[in-house]
Amino acid sequence: MVSLNRCATFVFLLVSALSYGQTRLIMNDSIFVRLDAGTFLVLDNSATNAITLLGTQKGKIISEDEDNKVRWNLGTSTGVYQLPFADTTNFYSIPVECNITTAGTGSGRIDFSTYRTVLASLNINNAPWPSMVTNIDFLSPFPSAGADVLFTVDRFWIVDAFNYTVKPSVTMAFSYANIEAAATNTITEASLQAYRFNDGIGEWEGTTKQFGSQVTGSPVAKVTNVVVSPSDLFAAWTLADKSIALPIELQNFRVFCKNGNQEIRWETASENENDYFEVQKSANGLNFDIIGKVDGVGNSTNLTNYSFKDQVTRTDSYYRLKQVDFDSEFTYSDVVFSSTCTESDLALRIFPNPSSGFFTLLFDALKKNVEYTVSDIYGKQVMMNKISNTQEIQLNLDKYDAGVYFLSIKADGENDLRRLVKK
Repeated sequence: MVSLNRCATFVFLLVSALSYGQTRLIMNDSIFVRLDAGTFLVLDNSATNAITLLGTQKGKIISEDEDNKVRWNLGTSTGVYQLPFADTTNFYSIPVECNITTAGTGSGRIDFSTYRTVLASLNINNAPWPSMVTNIDFLSPFPSAGADVLFTVDRFWIVDAFNYTVKPSVTMAFSYANIEAAATNTITEASLQAYRFNDGIGEWEGTTKQFGSQVTGSPVAKVTNVVVSPSDLFAAWTLADKSIALPIELQNFRVFCKNGNQEIRWETASENENDYFEVQKSANGLNFDIIGKVDGVGNSTNLTNYSFKDQVTRTDSYYRLKQVDFDSEFTYSDVVFSSTCTESDLALRIFPNPSSGFFTLLFDALKKNVEYTVSDIYGKQVMMNKISNTQEIQLNLDKYDAGVYFLSIKADGENDLRRLVKK
């Protein structure tokens, strides 16, 4: 094994140009080159065979730190470049393949490195992160409170292209040891895809930027066909279960009463291969029937509003959405409840109801003038208020006895009477 450390920060391993025409790194059989303490192994030969592996065992390069890098001065070359990395746990071969399909512009180079994170049993954050990474929230800017690390393999890759006016277009493959997807992770390996960290905005953009597909193997597997445009060739990469990047980001799934009927409304902040929604209804919150279908927009990063009117009954009902992808995969929303509607109802939702004392009144739109009173079952008024320019009102009955109360409300000329139940 050859070990290189910071005492020679830029290292050239040379094989005679008389033998091969250009300087090359020849690795015969089971030779290992270990990079340590922030070492650069510099290849000043842009040919794809600047690293040549000979023999049956093949040579390996051990990086295992962000700063232990292979710097390949590629310029405007194209072709398939192989980085013969290995891990230090079992010395498995975990190569990185970088096929430059369209050359970059300028005298650029690419730094390659890879490392395994601290064992999952000791590390709930998948650290250490690459220096440019600030989170492991693939749904940013809607973070998932750190749970995303359980869907992420215990390894990062650095593919840092710089000194280019325009970066190259590449197709990559990342290999990993199966054990790096196991341990305490919650990963279906067949669902792994590659993700890159956009350090310009501090996000993985996991709902819209997913790359490649998994190829099964043991003890080493890989994600291949990672097709990357110049604008997506950021430095930090990892592999994560694609189920973490939900097909939609559902917001504000609510039911309102309008003209005596329940109207279901929801918004999506983004959509990825979203085919349609099934609107489902239940009388008991357990057994659901399909009452409608609403087409999705497919792919979007903009806010999209949807609605569906239930005109069948006016009884207390439970609703949920079934979101279906183009590939027939599906997910369910949370269940929401709506009490019986009447003809005179405002488009108003009250939740939770029953409540231990705090109620939220939510209108379907901004109301300019709202007046309301709350009375007990004996008709005694316990609360009165007037509010301007509001869509949401908080009621606090915490200091009053448990029981039934009546809300009389007038909003922009429309009147309604609702029952409130304090537990």
